[in-house]
Amino acid sequence: MRSHDYYRNIIHPVIALVLPASFLVSCTLLVTALLVDSLNLPEGLLPNWHGTLILLSMISGLTAVVCGNIFQREHVRWTARLRELIVLAMFVYALASLSKDGPLSSRGIPSLSNIFAVLYASFQWFVSARIQNALRDREILALELEGKNGDELYSSMRDAGAQPAAAQQSLEWLKGFSTSFAIVLLVLLLLSGSKNITMTVLTILSVMQYFWVYLFILILCSQYGFEQYAAGAGLRETDRQRSGRLRFAVIIILLIGGSAFLFGGYSSLIPTTWIGALFIRLGLWIRSFIPGAVIRLNMQSQLDDPAGKGFRELIPYGDHGTDLSAFFESLARFAPIAFGIFVVLFLLSPLVSKRYRVMIARHSVISFLREVFAHFRTIIGTRDGSEEKRAPLDPDNLREVRTRLAGMGRLHTDRKRRNEFGRVCRLFLRLISWGKRQGVIFTAVTAARTYTSTLSQRFPAYKETFAVIADCFEQAVYSSLPLGKERLADYEKAIKSVVKFK
Repeated sequence: MRSHDYYRNIIHPVIALVLPASFLVSCTLLVTALLVDSLNLPEGLLPNWHGTLILLSMISGLTAVVCGNIFQREHVRWTARLRELIVLAMFVYALASLSKDGPLSSRGIPSLSNIFAVLYASFQWFVSARIQNALRDREILALELEGKNGDELYSSMRDAGAQPAAAQQSLEWLKGFSTSFAIVLLVLLLLSGSKNITMTVLTILSVMQYFWVYLFILILCSQYGFEQYAAGAGLRETDRQRSGRLRFAVIIILLIGGSAFLFGGYSSLIPTTWIGALFIRLGLWIRSFIPGAVIRLNMQSQLDDPAGKGFRELIPYGDHGTDLSAFFESLARFAPIAFGIFVVLFLLSPLVSKRYRVMIARHSVISFLREVFAHFRTIIGTRDGSEEKRAPLDPDNLREVRTRLAGMGRLHTDRKRRNEFGRVCRLFLRLISWGKRQGVIFTAVTAARTYTSTLSQRFPAYKETFAVIADCFEQAVYSSLPLGKERLADYEKAIKSVVKFK
């Protein structure tokens, strides 16, 4: 298996982005053509989505996968994802409104283009987030087996418990999910063919792209299953073997596609009349299960009440009752305002929290771009397919340290203890970054007390301070008792006093 970061930051986000985007583009174009033909709509009545579908998928899909990784690392609540979806919907609605024609004051009025853009982006976001969450089990398994081989790999697979089964289950779900998308597109293609609808070049290319992506998903799930089966036997597949298997699968697909193109013709292998007869038989078969009893409505005529009787019954309520018309009128006026204020407060409430402000500062756009660039450099750093000769781009292994700390943090089930552990780890990472600038490197196999002892030898004036830091960190990591507010404050004060030293 590859590294945990490679799956989490590259492979799985690409799957979560490309798979729903390919389906949505193809499905939208096919449904639009069917609506125009079935309803006899004039050409140009429906908006032209061709130039905006890919942009909407990129915006919403990237938002889902990038924020998903950040929020999973920070262990935030589900409300953070809800805020993300609301902000995305507002941004897409504003973008669709600005792209409309007409006066600027009337562009924000809800219309077909605005509503469709929001629904399209929301569906892309939801499916991308769902696929990414489903593949978390695979990432956890890759983290547990990372860097192991032989007997150690075999023992780790046995000690993983239900995690391999959960990872395999997520792969089966992904195959079934992508297959359901393929079935929907096949049904739309059959309907388009039965109505002799002429598809545009973009529609044909988008459908072909989805089925290419679908075949890639099937191949990748098969590859994942093979790697997991090999790991159960203590075997680890190298990059060269994995690339060879994928190349062989691509060659087989190209040969089958080329053969189909050469032997294909303009006439359908299955006549459309046969397909229509099949649907008719299917409809008759379904109707045979419906009871044949006719529902009868027993309607009895009633004599009309005397004129004015209903009005006279309302007179007591008008004289002695409560008139609620003013209340409902006030409610209709102020309810949208109150709802808008509630949404604004819900969206801006994280800015009040210190934890969210620190998280936003730590995951800035510049940091994200640097991380993406580092991953691309990691990919091109391997020249001969050997995993051991990859370019050392992270000499202090800070990314690996964060991964190990995140795995240790998941062991704490108590929410208060988990928040305390996260704060301790964030402060210790500040110490590691400071030590790197001073020439003392922290690696993933370095113990915290060994690291602080090295710093004490380098800076004897802070010897007692480093001892406090080591004691607090070890208690937070290994002890079952929490640090408490006072000891946590001493730990934070000690690290801040050290990192101030230039």
